[in-house]
Amino acid sequence: MARAIVPTVIHHALVCALTLTACKPSPRDEATTSDASTSTSTSTSTSTSTSASSTGPDSPTMTMSDGLPPTPTLVSPFDGATDLPLETALCWNLVEDPEGEQLRYRVFVNDAEVTEGELGEYYGYDGPCVGPLTFALERSYSWRVQAFEVDDPTRSSPMSETWSFATVRDGLSQTVFADDFDDDLGWEVVGDAAAQAASCCR
Repeated sequence: MARAIVPTVIHHALVCALTLTACKPSPRDEATTSDASTSTSTSTSTSTSTSASSTGPDSPTMTMSDGLPPTPTLVSPFDGATDLPLETALCWNLVEDPEGEQLRYRVFVNDAEVTEGELGEYYGYDGPCVGPLTFALERSYSWRVQAFEVDDPTRSSPMSETWSFATVRDGLSQTVFADDFDDDLGWEVVGDAAAQAASCCR
C-alpha cells in the first residue's frame, strides 16, 4: 500500500513544479517589461517637457509690424511759381503716423536740409509751414519735405515730390543776352585784350 502512494505523491509534486515554472515570468521577460515601462515614462516626460518649453518665456511671439510715416504732399509755393518775394514760406500737408507716433518734418531746399528747425533735443519742423525763409533775387530753387518719427528719426517717410519756384528780379538789372556757347553763332573776338587791360590800369 505504501509503495503505491509514493509514486503518486512524486508525480503530483512534479506537476505542480512544472505548472509554477510555466506561470512565473522569466528574468528576461521582466527586463523587457521594465524597459517598455521606462520608455513609456521617458516618452511621456519628454513630450510634456517639449510642450512646456514651446509655451515658455523664450518662445517666439507674433508681433504687428510698425508702419513708416506716409509721404507728405506739398502745398505752396506751387510747382513752377515765379516772381516770388524774397521772404517766402514753404508749406505742406501734415500726415499721421500709422501707429500714432509723434512726427516732425525735414525740409530740403536745393537738396540741402534746412537746419534752423532745431528745437530742444529734436530737429526738423512741426509744420505745416516753415519760414518765411529769405531767398536771393532772381534765383530758382527746388524744395521737398520728409516726415520722421520723433522717438526714432531713422524711421522716416519717402521723400515728397520736388517742386521748384523762382524769386523776383531786383528791378535794376536784367539779363539782356545769354549764350551757352554750345553752338557756333559766328562770334568774332577782335582787339588785344591784354593791351586793353594794361592801358586801363596805368
